[in-house]
Amino acid sequence: MMKNDMVWWREYRKRIYKPNARNMSLEMILRRITKKTLKEYTMNCSINGVSSLFDTKISYKERLIRVAIFSVMFGSIFYFLQYLWFGNLAKPLIVTMESTTYPISNIDFPAVTICNFNRISKKALQNYVNKKLVF
Repeated sequence: MMKNDMVWWREYRKRIYKPNARNMSLEMILRRITKKTLKEYTMNCSINGVSSLFDTKISYKERLIRVAIFSVMFGSIFYFLQYLWFGNLAKPLIVTMESTTYPISNIDFPAVTICNFNRISKKALQNYVNKKLVF
């Protein structure tokens, strides 16, 4: 009989002291909404393994391992994307047009020149060519 009274009392306290929007701060409301939305997203997500993050049937250790794997995966994705982004910013694309008044229709089709930024001395190139032609 004592066990039933304790259960009744716990349910009564939960019902009476249950936080609702009237006695909660905006921060707490936003936290609850965010948690609820995140949980719903993970339960219905099509990414393999994400749905098991909040699954109560899986042990705490396994969920922790999955969170660690996802963290490492997203961290490495972020690192490599940042590396590619700043690598491309370091090598800008320079477009130079000789004349803006010359009609584009008169340009032969593959009229694209790709220039290297490495400067070559004309004298050094001639010496290299002469050296190669001698042998």
